[in-house]
Amino acid sequence: MTQAQIDKAKYEQIFLDYVGGSIAPGQTWGFGTVNTSRAFTRANALIDGDPFTFENTDTYYINSEAEIPATAKTYDEAVAAATTVYSWGSYFDENKFQDAKEVKLPEGTYAIHWWANSHTLYVTGNVTLNVNGAKSINNARIYLLPGTTLDFNMDNFINNLEIYVASGATLNYNAEKLYKQDGGGKIYNRGTVNVPDNFEINQDAIVYNEGIINGKDFTSKPGDGHASFLYNYGELKLEGDMILNSCANFYNEGVVTVAGNTEATQKDIWWINKGNYTTNTLTLHPWNKTFYNYCQLLVVGNAHLFNGEFTLMDNSYMECATAEFDNFIVNLGSNTGMNVKGNTNWLAQADGTYQGFRTTGSNSYVRMAGKATIASHKKTLSISEGITYAIGEIEIIKGGAVVTEEELLANGDGDYPVLDLQGTACPIESLNATPNEEDCGATWTIGDEPGDEPGDEPGDEPGDEPGDEPGDEPGDEPGDEPGDEPGDEPGDEPGDEPGDEPGDEPGDEPTVGDLRIMGEDLSASEAGDFDFNDIVIDVKYDASNAIVILRAAGGTLPLRIAGNDEFEVHKLFGVPVQTMVNTAVGQHYAKEPVEIQLPFGVTSSAEAKNIKLEVKKNGEWIELTAEVAEPASKLAVGVDCEWLDERTSIKDVYTDFVEWATKNPSMSEWWK
Repeated sequence: MTQAQIDKAKYEQIFLDYVGGSIAPGQTWGFGTVNTSRAFTRANALIDGDPFTFENTDTYYINSEAEIPATAKTYDEAVAAATTVYSWGSYFDENKFQDAKEVKLPEGTYAIHWWANSHTLYVTGNVTLNVNGAKSINNARIYLLPGTTLDFNMDNFINNLEIYVASGATLNYNAEKLYKQDGGGKIYNRGTVNVPDNFEINQDAIVYNEGIINGKDFTSKPGDGHASFLYNYGELKLEGDMILNSCANFYNEGVVTVAGNTEATQKDIWWINKGNYTTNTLTLHPWNKTFYNYCQLLVVGNAHLFNGEFTLMDNSYMECATAEFDNFIVNLGSNTGMNVKGNTNWLAQADGTYQGFRTTGSNSYVRMAGKATIASHKKTLSISEGITYAIGEIEIIKGGAVVTEEELLANGDGDYPVLDLQGTACPIESLNATPNEEDCGATWTIGDEPGDEPGDEPGDEPGDEPGDEPGDEPGDEPGDEPGDEPGDEPGDEPGDEPGDEPGDEPGDEPTVGDLRIMGEDLSASEAGDFDFNDIVIDVKYDASNAIVILRAAGGTLPLRIAGNDEFEVHKLFGVPVQTMVNTAVGQHYAKEPVEIQLPFGVTSSAEAKNIKLEVKKNGEWIELTAEVAEPASKLAVGVDCEWLDERTSIKDVYTDFVEWATKNPSMSEWWK
């Protein structure tokens, strides 16, 4: 390990001790919301016939050495118990070693050979475990304790393997498959799991993630009748594709990011999203109807929707850049919609088959902003009553040529009508969707802007009076210019106050941020305090160039913003690195805040997490992090959360901090 990794690991372990040993599943530290509320035991299916079983996993993990059974031996003790000492030397009896059923593994590298009985391993340090043809394990249950790391190298599969990764632990799983024979084949995770580039979840396997899983390509191809299950309640990040085959099943209530393609290939697959799912492309072609979106599905590129149905449940939202449809139906619930930002391509479906959008709810929306290229065939595109829709342009193609509905009707063509649009049409420019940043669904507007009142005209803002011009504010007089305030004289500049002369500088207060980030410089393990005031910044959202307002710098190490040495916090304040700024008792506003403009946009707390904050220790820049269910070195809070005085314990001042960190991540305003 590098010194930077050692420093970070040391900080994280001290943080875990500080809050009591574990982090709540789904804890995002204020940087976006992961929904962790769920019914643990169900009498009824979420959807009739779905195969999912929700579990209360609180008792599945070992969170401290005190929870390890007293009957467990250390590895050395287990070896000693199977070793007989003679006058001529010692003899290790591998048959007797099979009786070591509960073994603690402290830091080290192990190659254990167990062929009989079931065995439970407790990883209490940073461990490498090698399993191969010569040193195999049968029937293994492995527990990773908080703060530990297991490098698990396996080229000979373990029957009935179960791994439980506690919060703050890391599993580096280096085998290509999660294997199951008679039972087992499970990974339950509240920490971090890193899997190889090609990872298969096969043969009745279960992956139940409440922390973070990092990987590249996920493939699930269980044999017939041996369904696999992937549950995500935390964060699943794939740099490649997620491909579901055979009877694979996927359920999400957390955050999923797939950099490549998400694909379902066969008819026995279930896919349910109740969280936030982002994928580069989406491919559904399995001839089934068991795809359900309850929250947000964002497809960066193309959605390829062939042969089946997809249901957008009440209050949900789907967005894609482009889309292709063939023998496909999108079912819409109430207060839901699909937004295609570019072109769509509609292929001729089977005769007598409904294709398009339909709803049994209310406030259902479809927006296809680009050109809809539609194959000439009877009812290639149908939109049912109850749907408000907008289509940028329609082009019907027959025999490679563009035709119109009128021409088909006049010619008595059997393809007429190609379009069966029973919903309510509106111009494309007047139907808009804004995805909800911290929740499910989207806000749909038809012509009016959110908050418009009867009689408002396009461009009006809340509070506008009849006759107001675009940009007028409440209280503006006729002739006022945008930015004028009550009492402004002609020629006043925006920000001028009464009595200002031309050329005066604005005297307004600094920009008010939308979010506050408070950080630790990874030295709390040395100084003994968790005051989260080594850097305090506010973030003003902007889609192009977000503003950072530096409020305080309570550390004495170099600490920079956005990877820019010019944005080192002490340098911005104009003081030596050893000087703390705005963290002394009663001195939080001694120095004026400093504003900087970022070269990128930030429009949500989830995006604010990507503002890189780094501290320089031992000559190396180390990033402050806030990974899901991992010890945090930065927190996102409201701008009404006052930062702490120097060397003040955050859990002493904000008494709900520990409960929020360890048990209740939905306590969104724990500082109040």
